[in-house]
Amino acid sequence: MDVEELLQRYAAGERDFRGVILIGVNLSGLDLSEINLTNADLSQSDLVGIKLRKANLRGVNFYQSGLLDADLSEADLRDTILENTDFQAANLRGAIVDDAIKDAVLEDTIMPDGEIVTYSSWEMPPI
Repeated sequence: MDVEELLQRYAAGERDFRGVILIGVNLSGLDLSEINLTNADLSQSDLVGIKLRKANLRGVNFYQSGLLDADLSEADLRDTILENTDFQAANLRGAIVDDAIKDAVLEDTIMPDGEIVTYSSWEMPPI
């Protein structure tokens, strides 16, 4: 599947794109809210300003992707690969995260609890 096919199917109302492989793509500025990308590979992608509100992103590989100014509010980010992923100025309010978030670049990021943090200043609250 390529980006054009994903966008056409999303526009037609489909939301389930589990396991899709889209390495190094540009999805900047798109609104893909409520999409299911479970176990997808979006590594090394340009996702600046993307809207993924209430998206199922569980297990997604975001390795070295840019999610600057992205809206991931209320998204499920458990089991994701976030190494060298840039969340600068991203909105994670209400998102479900796990320890993988510590591998991401956090700068002026709105965390799940609403706190705005800079790199390394946020800790997972106890469960």
